Amino acid sequence: MKMSMREKILLIAVLILLVAISVKSVVFDAYEPMTEIEKEMVEEAQTFIEKRHSGMLYDSHLLSTRIIQVGKTEDDLTKVHYRKYVLFVFPFGDEYRDVE
Repeated sequence: MKMSMREKILLIAVLILLVAISVKSVVFDAYEPMTEIEKEMVEEAQTFIEKRHSGMLYDSHLLSTRIIQVGKTEDDLTKVHYRKYVLFVFPFGDEYRDVE
C-alpha cells in the first residue's frame, strides 16, 4: 500500500507533535525547588499526592503525576499544582489542591 503525499505530511506532523509534547512534558513541566522550605513543601505535597492517587495504574506506572508548582496559602497551608500523565509524557489533567 502506497502512501499519498498528504498522508506522508500528516504522519510527519504527528511525529513532530509527539516529540514536541514529549520534550515539553519531560523538560519544561518539571518543578525544581530552590530552597530548603520549597523542598519540604514538595515532599509534603508528594506524600499527599501519593495517598490520593494510588492504584493499579499508578503502581504499574501507566499513570503518573508531576508537581508543577507549590506555595503557601494565607492560612499557612501548602498549595500544590500537579499534572497527571499517561506514560510519563501525555498530560491529561491538572489539579490544584491544598495539602492537609
